[in-house]
Amino acid sequence: QTALNLCIKWAGVVKDPDSFWQNQDAMPITPEALDSIRRHSAGLTGFTLEQQQSFMINSKEDLLYAQCVDTIKQMMTDRVTERMSLKHMREIAKFLIDNGADTNAEHTSPLKGYTPLMLAAELNERELFEYMLIKGGNPAKHYIDPRTGKKVNCWEVAKHFKSKAIQEVLNDIKHHFPS
Repeated sequence: QTALNLCIKWAGVVKDPDSFWQNQDAMPITPEALDSIRRHSAGLTGFTLEQQQSFMINSKEDLLYAQCVDTIKQMMTDRVTERMSLKHMREIAKFLIDNGADTNAEHTSPLKGYTPLMLAAELNERELFEYMLIKGGNPAKHYIDPRTGKKVNCWEVAKHFKSKAIQEVLNDIKHHFPS
C-alpha cells in the first residue's frame, strides 16, 4: 500500500461506509489477503497462510465471531466518520500527489494491479480524479481481472461502479486514449 492509496480508501470509508464494507467482504481470499490478515492479527489467527485460510473458512460458521466483526466494523466506521472529513482526505491526497505520490502505482489490494486512479474512479471522486489526471494519472492503465482474464482500466471501473461523474470525465478525454 502507498499513503495515497490508503488516503483514498479512507475517503471511501467516509463517503460511503456501507459500500466500503461490502467491497471489503467481497474481496477474494488471495495469498496477499491472507498475508495481510496474518500481519494484522498478531498471531491470533495462526502464523502460516494455511492457518489463515483455515481460520477464514471456520470463522464464517462462528456466530460469536461474526458478532465481534460487526461490532468492530461499526466502531471503526464511527471513529472514522467522527474524526475524518471527505474535504480533508481530498486535501491530504492532493498534498501527497504534489509531493510525488504515484497516481499509477500498482497495488495488490483490492486486486493486483489496481491503482489509486482506479480507486478514485470507483469512488466517483471527480475532483480528485481530475487532479490525478492533471498530475499524470493514466486512465488507460489496466489490471487483469482474475476471474475473467480481461484487461480492466478506468473506463471499465467507472462503468462497473456506476461512477457517473467519472464516466463524464472519461468521455471528454477518450479521444486522447485510442483503444
